[in-house]
Amino acid sequence: MTGAGKPAADRAQPSPQNPWESVPLADYEAHMALSQVGQLQALSALTKRQLASHPVRTVCILGVAGGNGLAHIGPGIQKVYGIDVSQAYLDRCAARYAALGDRLVLQRADLSDPRVDLPDAELFIANLLVEYIGIPTFAGHIARRRPRYLSCVLQQNAGEAFVSASPYAEAFAGISSIHTDIDAQELTAALAAAGMEHTGTDRLSLPNGKQLIMLEYTRK
Repeated sequence: MTGAGKPAADRAQPSPQNPWESVPLADYEAHMALSQVGQLQALSALTKRQLASHPVRTVCILGVAGGNGLAHIGPGIQKVYGIDVSQAYLDRCAARYAALGDRLVLQRADLSDPRVDLPDAELFIANLLVEYIGIPTFAGHIARRRPRYLSCVLQQNAGEAFVSASPYAEAFAGISSIHTDIDAQELTAALAAAGMEHTGTDRLSLPNGKQLIMLEYTRK
């Protein structure tokens, strides 16, 4: 692993077939920021809450993408790990947040691979990630690392498609093959078996009628 200026390659190189590697970051962020979607703004605000709510010095963000939310990293956090399958996303993240210096460590890894070796951190954050790797794989990652805290955000679709209609929707066509709606109770049961106790749930409504569900867990 390296600092912000040099994203690290994972020990086992991610598969080039992962559909997320074909989604341009500019299209992803433009879609998420649309007024009728509102997710880029909402996820930044939720990440701020996740960071502020846990007294930790180390954080691991699974699915860091372009670094949305990293602006809220405070001086008390000594190390923040960002994990993503897309090297292009990590490169952009490194450039945007170079001011974090060696506190930011970026790792390229395909989180759908249960063999991925993740760093140790007190707080793990996984926002809109579980839908793309599934509950068993995600719970396996958490069981191996057993962070002190875990905070997840899921999307509840209210009968709508997971990806909202927008001028950028075509860019997301490939990821439909790996997306699965996640039941919060099933996730909580799997995480309980992984040693994590559910400690809270919050909901945030989006402009298009969907909701983001934030689930909080603490190591037993």
